[in-house]
Amino acid sequence: MDYKGLMWCKKQKKGIRLIEPNDNLAYEYQQTAEETLEILKSIKMKLTKDKINKIRKEL
Repeated sequence: MDYKGLMWCKKQKKGIRLIEPNDNLAYEYQQTAEETLEILKSIKMKLTKDKINKIRKEL
């Protein structure tokens, strides 16, 4: 853990606690991450270079 992570832990008013790993929760996080990546890939495929350049100019 880096220094910023330790500082975040220190700032928590109620402290932090370690819990037992939960396979169901870990599986759900993994599934959500994979679904998000697939969505991002499909969005990227749909955007053309012209659309990307247009968005960049608007920012």
